[in-house]
Amino acid sequence: MSPNDTARSRTVILAAIDRSPASDACIFTATSLAQGIVGAELHFLHVIEASPQTTSPLNLLEDGRNAIDAVAARAGQRFKGRIAAHLAVGDASREILQLASDLEADLIVVGSHGKKTLERMLVGSVSQSVVKKARCAVLVARPKEYALEPVPEIAPPCPKCLETQRASGGDKLWCEQHAGRHAHGRLHYETPPSYGVGSMLIRPEG
Repeated sequence: MSPNDTARSRTVILAAIDRSPASDACIFTATSLAQGIVGAELHFLHVIEASPQTTSPLNLLEDGRNAIDAVAARAGQRFKGRIAAHLAVGDASREILQLASDLEADLIVVGSHGKKTLERMLVGSVSQSVVKKARCAVLVARPKEYALEPVPEIAPPCPKCLETQRASGGDKLWCEQHAGRHAHGRLHYETPPSYGVGSMLIRPEG
């Protein structure tokens, strides 16, 4: 394998971790993505935003090291590839973007703090700054929260449709009531009918 081939096979995922429950979704998302990518490597970053008024900076550093090491250990239970843990002190968005640049990251994963976080992200926060300034894709990881108060313009999922999906393992998507509304829907991974020995199904590109 040539050096160029090695460079192409390297996919860097940088996940920004804090010490909130939002990090659980971030860790799960980052490791899930890495599992499906050959040559992926995971980098976790925890940023300590210390101020001049901080009374115990050494304690903060020690706590930060323990936190990021624990994250790396958790990730290692799900992803067996390369994992690196990083600790930085400073402005969170700047440190995230700087490490992404230093690593030439392909993807940055950031967490979401509760159901209102996305709204805050759009008007100004660490995540908003990362999304705006990053030179690679950014993914906001958050747990599924469809059971919470729905978005007014989006109808909640039909319980019978959800039960149909669970019972069929995803082979069927809609209950009898809503099957007609989605009559033309198809799963893109459905097995096409056989056209005989040696035949091929050719799909146009684009």
